[in-house]
Formats: sequence, structure tokens, C-alpha cells
Amino acid sequence: MKKLTVILMLFMGLCIAGGGILGLYLVELKEPGKTEGLFLPIVVGTFLGIGTTFAVWFIQKKRHGKVPTVDERTLQNMKNFYVAALYFVLIGSSLFLILLFIMDVKTIEIGMLFVYLMVLFLLLGAGTFISKRV
Repeated sequence: MKKLTVILMLFMGLCIAGGGILGLYLVELKEPGKTEGLFLPIVVGTFLGIGTTFAVWFIQKKRHGKVPTVDERTLQNMKNFYVAALYFVLIGSSLFLILLFIMDVKTIEIGMLFVYLMVLFLLLGAGTFISKRV
């Protein structure tokens, strides 16, 4: 394994776990007693996720050797997809907001924003797999 990759993954894990613990602290300040038993799942889940990523990376490296996972044509396809997706998301979201403004909508529910972002991420992930031809 490359030393820099290992260091970066551990740093990301520490940042994620630290953010989760900070969130627990802030929730505990606001509503005491609501965070009982959540410390261990946050820390263990974070490092289990990173461990899984390391395991998959190691198995792929062992199986395929030094063969690169993508070539120049794949990178160009992915770049073109992300450029098109950027414009689609920006223009589509703008048109959606203009439509809501014309319909005289004053408030937007936070849950619906989460659903909208979840759909966007799912579509971007599916498009990435298709453009990579996995």
C-alpha cells in the first residue's frame, strides 16, 4: 500500500469520527441523555468502513497487479459526463426554483431537499458507473 494513501485514509477516518463525536457533544448540550450508546457505533462504523475500503483496494491490487483501472478514454468519458451533469443540475435546479417561485411557494421542507439531493447523488453515481463502463 502506498504510504500517502494509508495516511490520508486514516486522517479521513479521524476527521469523520471526530465530526461524529463533536455532533454527539453538541446534541448532548442541547438535549442531555439523547446520545447514550452512540459513541461506539460512530467510531467503530467509521473505522469498519475504512477497513472495508482498504480490504477491497488490497484485493483488487493483488488480483490485477499494476494494471490501471482506467485509461485516457475512460477519463475523458467521465469528464464529459460530469460537465454535462453539472450543467444539468445547475440549470435543472434553477428552473425548478423558478417554477416554485412562480407557483408562489414561500417555504421548502428540509426533508424534500434531502430527497432531492439523494436522487441527484444516486443519478450521478449511476452515471459515473455507466460512463466508466463497470
